[in-house]
Amino acid sequence: SKPQFRPLPGVNKVVGDFLIFAVIIVFVSLLVFFVEFRGSDKPVEWPQANIGVGQIESFSVTGKPDKKGYYTVIMQMAVEAQDGSHFKSVLTRQLPEHKHSLLQQGILVPVMYRPDRPEKVKIARGRHEKRAQDFLNQVKIRDGILDREMLEADLRGRPTYSQVKYIKDTGRKVRGLNEYELGLSVFPAHGEPYSVTKTMVLMNYEAAAVTPGTILPTRYLPNQPNALVVSLRPKNEKADAK
Repeated sequence: SKPQFRPLPGVNKVVGDFLIFAVIIVFVSLLVFFVEFRGSDKPVEWPQANIGVGQIESFSVTGKPDKKGYYTVIMQMAVEAQDGSHFKSVLTRQLPEHKHSLLQQGILVPVMYRPDRPEKVKIARGRHEKRAQDFLNQVKIRDGILDREMLEADLRGRPTYSQVKYIKDTGRKVRGLNEYELGLSVFPAHGEPYSVTKTMVLMNYEAAAVTPGTILPTRYLPNQPNALVVSLRPKNEKADAK
């Protein structure tokens, strides 16, 4: 008879929680970190905006928190516009204190800006959101942060989980972010577990959260077992930026 797969302790809950999310955020993986900074569903203020990719060069937290505990965070950005131009700009967000540890130099986010006032950008929303996210993915693939297999697994892959066997710093940097090699054991819903080695560009908080034995929500392509993406998002993460 066919061998029965026995999940590791606590895995059912992890997989169940993962299914609730429905879509993995890729930074890897990344990955898609802009959710940490996107605003509410209010009407987009810049209907004729251009789009681009912004990279955090530095940031500062100013003043005291408001009544809801949100601080003003000012981020100095280097922007690559979809039209090929490059310029410096500023992104201002309201973030709760627990989000401050997720900020670091090198983070890439999809942005929108007014052509006549490029000195100020916002997270792309509304009609601009998909175009900006697509352009962000193009930039990540071009620069080696993301590969097409990972993107395909994120969009169309089957949900499962994997377990970290090891993680090591390759010593290589991609756009200022550290690259790591991860050894993973993947447990598909159907079939035997298998091992995969993936090279990923991770943010500091992601790398710190990954240790041998860590269980990661995963999406994979059944016809391409090595094409997979893992979620390294904090368990209590919510899109609660303003």
